[in-house]
Amino acid sequence: MLVAGTTFVVSIAAFYSYQVVRELILDNLKKNALLEMQRGADNIDQWLASKKIG
Repeated sequence: MLVAGTTFVVSIAAFYSYQVVRELILDNLKKNALLEMQRGADNIDQWLASKKIG
C-alpha cells in the first residue's frame, strides 16, 4: 500500500510539474511569435516609408 501511495503522489507531482513547464514554454513561444511579427511589421513599414521618399 505504501508503494502504491508513493507512486500515486509522485505521478501527480510529475503531471503538475509537466503542466507548469508546458505552460511556461507555450507562453514564451507566444511572446516570441508576437515579437517577431512586430519586428516584421516594423521592417515592412520602414521599407514602405523608404519607397515613398525615394
